[in-house]
Amino acid sequence: MDPFQVALLTLAALTVGMLIPVLLQLWLTLRKVQVELQNTQARIDPMLIEVQAVVAQVRSATLVTSAIAAAVTAGVHAWRESKSSVVTESP
Repeated sequence: MDPFQVALLTLAALTVGMLIPVLLQLWLTLRKVQVELQNTQARIDPMLIEVQAVVAQVRSATLVTSAIAAAVTAGVHAWRESKSSVVTESP
């Protein structure tokens, strides 16, 4: 065998020898990340459902509040108009 081929074979063997543990560690890490993401998703999904319920309640309350605010504003304007018309008719 040519010394150049021996050197290439040695480098290839070293490279494969180094890559196997690195790839194995990468695979284990990615598997752990996948398990953690599944666990996190299992905890987040119920919280998102609760948040959606709260948002729906806030929207409902906002609609009621805006209707009340519009009614109060109209009442105040009507009261001011009636008060100003009474003041102009009195003298």
